[in-house]
Amino acid sequence: MDIACSGSDLRSLFDQIPPALMAGVEVHVFGSCLQDDRSPGDLDLAAIYQDETTPAVIRKAVNRTASWPPPDVIFFTRDEERHFDFLKRSGAVPLLPGSYGELEGEPQ
Repeated sequence: MDIACSGSDLRSLFDQIPPALMAGVEVHVFGSCLQDDRSPGDLDLAAIYQDETTPAVIRKAVNRTASWPPPDVIFFTRDEERHFDFLKRSGAVPLLPGSYGELEGEPQ
């Protein structure tokens, strides 16, 4: 399925994942999708997770659902994201807030 860079289209990538598996997961969009939402080069997503099984579940669901633009998901634990400050440095915007933190606040 072709995915537009709109919030609802992007959120639909995660519809197939049971909510229990997404507990504590926060997903952000960054890269060309934010600059050119009509013809991005790829779909860049950053996922902050707690459970070590989460990356495989998300990668499988996203790759199964999205065909264009090609999805590229990078994963960070909370500590890794804090260390690299990736979300702030990349200008990423929240897509799925999860329970990692509030949209405007610090991690819980």
